[in-house]
Amino acid sequence: FVHLAEKYYIGEPVLWDSSTVRRMKERIAIIKPLLLGKAFPKMYLTDVTGKEINIAALPFKYTVVFIYDPECSHCKQETPKLVALTDYFKSKNIGVIGSSIVRDKAAWKKFIAEFKTSSWINGIDIHLNARTGKEEFYTDFRNTFDVYSTPVVYVLDQQKKIVGKRIPVENLKDFIQYLESRRK
Repeated sequence: FVHLAEKYYIGEPVLWDSSTVRRMKERIAIIKPLLLGKAFPKMYLTDVTGKEINIAALPFKYTVVFIYDPECSHCKQETPKLVALTDYFKSKNIGVIGSSIVRDKAAWKKFIAEFKTSSWINGIDIHLNARTGKEEFYTDFRNTFDVYSTPVVYVLDQQKKIVGKRIPVENLKDFIQYLESRRK
């Protein structure tokens, strides 16, 4: 899509109306940094203790990033499927980061307790400003991570490059096995 849009829409703007070219540029700006092989963008999260999570420093062979809304019915259906993979993931040195797009600590913590995701690295984009004492938000999930519906799943390699995105939870195990077979 990025290649075609850049070559035929943006590269030949006289063939298209200006709103089409503008929308293509906007869409490319969002998805181009998220192409396979690109470094995963910085995600500003804090854990349940308020400590910042540095995804780039995580030691996992693969990292599954699960971006969800605690009130989303589809997220509530997919989360137990992902939790069911916990033992498999541990045996393969795969970590899971669960990131709430909703900045409501109570809803976030309720989700963690209800779906038993405490074995994950649970994050939320709420940061306490030391000077003002106010909460601040830094992550634009929609434009930085292409979150237009939830849940969204990314799979990162050890260098935190994107190796998979928007993979259905029920296909994650097969996808990891596929990645493993390519490494041999």
